[in-house]
Amino acid sequence: MIAGSSSDLLKKIGYETYATTGDLYVLFYENGYRILKQKGNVNLITSNKWINASYGTKTRNFFAKKTNPKLLIDFARVRIFPNATVFVNILMLEKSKAENKVDAVAIEGNQLPNDTLYHYFSDKKVTLSIKAEEVWKIGSAKELSINKRIEDLGKKLKDWKGIEFFRGITSGFNEAFHLNKLEAKELIEVDKKNSELLKPLLRGKDIKRWIYDYHDLFIINSHNGVRESGLKRIEVETDYPKIYNYLLDYYDESSPKAILKKDGTYQTLKDRADQGDHWTNLRNCAFVEEFEKPKIVWIEISDRANYAYDKQGFFLTNSAYFISGDNLKYLVSILNSSVADYYFFQITAKIAGGRKRYTKQYVEQIPIPVLSKTRQTPYELLVDYVILSKTQIDDLVFKFFEQLLDAIVFELYFSEELKSASKEILKHLEDLKPITDAMSEEEKLAIIQSEFERLYDPNHPVRYAIETLDSIEEVRIIKESLK
Repeated sequence: MIAGSSSDLLKKIGYETYATTGDLYVLFYENGYRILKQKGNVNLITSNKWINASYGTKTRNFFAKKTNPKLLIDFARVRIFPNATVFVNILMLEKSKAENKVDAVAIEGNQLPNDTLYHYFSDKKVTLSIKAEEVWKIGSAKELSINKRIEDLGKKLKDWKGIEFFRGITSGFNEAFHLNKLEAKELIEVDKKNSELLKPLLRGKDIKRWIYDYHDLFIINSHNGVRESGLKRIEVETDYPKIYNYLLDYYDESSPKAILKKDGTYQTLKDRADQGDHWTNLRNCAFVEEFEKPKIVWIEISDRANYAYDKQGFFLTNSAYFISGDNLKYLVSILNSSVADYYFFQITAKIAGGRKRYTKQYVEQIPIPVLSKTRQTPYELLVDYVILSKTQIDDLVFKFFEQLLDAIVFELYFSEELKSASKEILKHLEDLKPITDAMSEEEKLAIIQSEFERLYDPNHPVRYAIETLDSIEEVRIIKESLK
């Protein structure tokens, strides 16, 4: 990130690639290009984040409109510099009329190829069509074909009607607003009315794939009101005096629970930046009412997709995101799939350790086919099967239904390939037994167990299709890329 006096100076100079959230290296591309003679070339090895990071938008726009990229080698997950925390690329730019294309290759795996880079590039390069601002997706011709298929069949999540993206709450002082089970219990014991403000809380790290681990944490939801819906601000001092007294312990530097920081100052409720109209109120949050609705929740930084379906009304910290709205079970079935995570890996910024940032700007780009409610049914049913078997049945049952759900997502995107290989699955799931909220837990589990025994039979076509699905090239490429 470019900050301080350097940021102000560089902004005044007028770099086209300048972004306050960006890195300094992108300016070297632009400055190197500026000093070239016509037909001259500049070659740099830098971080590869500009390829698909949000701060690289201006850089990609500059390359596409003003330069003529000739060669790009993305080292992807190979650590060229052992002591560096970033992954790198080599890019050659020519000062000539933009042709909106570049010969590119991404190194496979996490080791340099045994062959020379020259021969590796010559054998595996693909020609990318580059457009202003869009991320550069590097892969083999087959991988580019797979990407196009996913994009052609799906609608980007940001274009779906009836869903909205949100981030968890920033309290400005977690030590004051986040409570453990004992602290919450004590506040409720002194005044039962306090339970109205104490909401169950999930941190990002509590969210796993399909499910979440709740650690009996709560947040004091002293929200600042929502003008649009008529929700009034919480008057903590007058309506919840016991909670007010609790928060007073963190009020200013003379308060007993003010936190001494390394610079000698105190962290207090009075002086925090993120607050509402009164120091006891949380900052403005127009979507505070969305937390108590059914939603898809996920952690920001992870090495794989970790989306969970929540219908318990959990609040979230700002290390997590969520989607509320329609078609949630169907959407979570796709978001947790190999296909979606494969595509996500193509468009997201990678950080050290191969992890990815599952932020809104990337998740909303995932193309998901729009299906009728009837066609969504097997996906929704299997989400129920997966969640319940994950928490209440043995691992074999869970893994089978997760693989089955992943397989029908493959069929959704690659139906012709599965049909040609005689590995269709959806047609065998038309009689899948539903489970409903009206059923007891025992009834639900009995249905899941019976369906497992039926579909897991070695002679059943569903089990055969699942176990041999990797014989289809598109499936194999996607799964291999996620290892």
